[in-house]
Amino acid sequence: MSQRNAKRERDAGGRKAARSAGRDDTNRQPAASTGERLRLGGLAAIAGLLVITQFIPCDSSSVQDGTSVLLVMAWLLLLAGVAIAGWWQASRPVRLGWDEAATLAFLALIAVGAVLNVGDNHARPLLNVTWQWNGFGASFLVVRHVVRGDGERRALVALLVSLAVGLSVFGFYQYGYSMPRDRELYRQNPDRMLQEVGIVAPPDSPVRKQFEDRLASTEPIATFALTNSLAAYLSTWLVALFGVGLSTWSDRRTNRDAEGEERAAVDSRRPSGS
Repeated sequence: MSQRNAKRERDAGGRKAARSAGRDDTNRQPAASTGERLRLGGLAAIAGLLVITQFIPCDSSSVQDGTSVLLVMAWLLLLAGVAIAGWWQASRPVRLGWDEAATLAFLALIAVGAVLNVGDNHARPLLNVTWQWNGFGASFLVVRHVVRGDGERRALVALLVSLAVGLSVFGFYQYGYSMPRDRELYRQNPDRMLQEVGIVAPPDSPVRKQFEDRLASTEPIATFALTNSLAAYLSTWLVALFGVGLSTWSDRRTNRDAEGEERAAVDSRRPSGS
């Protein structure tokens, strides 16, 4: 009788422990799913900011003028959000490796240089450029921490390659249609076009000459301010696309060789009469 009671107590204790463990898993599951939802939200924010970046040129004098300051602030806020979420979840805290440490050290050197030269009558452009570099560093740290797995990496690469293709199509549009149209409109009424773009340039002035030279150029710029910026951007992703294609071809060839070896091994194990 005592053995039977002891068995009942053990069974009841086991069921109670199982229910307790189930409640603990239920309590932990929302936190884990919340963390994953936050991470996916950060991934969507990264994709959105990468797209917006293509429409806010960060070349020529636009950096010094602070054109992209809102974009820089968005990257910094996203970095702060990622750090807070990592601290709150505690399952994936922000860890700094050698790459991250080198990035922070580089940004610190830029900040020190800006502080040392801020009194040379160029304080505002200097601060804008410094913030721009901080935005680059923030984007690097955010992507390093949020993006996980080969699938997400391939998705971001595909997004950036698609943006490069879109900018190249826009460049062809400028070369074949909008730039010849603008040259013709300027030929018909130069003063009106200058007024529309907000440029005050009397005849034979250096400003008008510079505008006319830019207008006469047949080199597209897409959303950038300089042709070289567009060329550098497209060439970067052309090399990346070549690397992706080469890697894909190599993987397929490796898979075909492995399948061939597997078939040969199966055939060698078959009886000769079958």
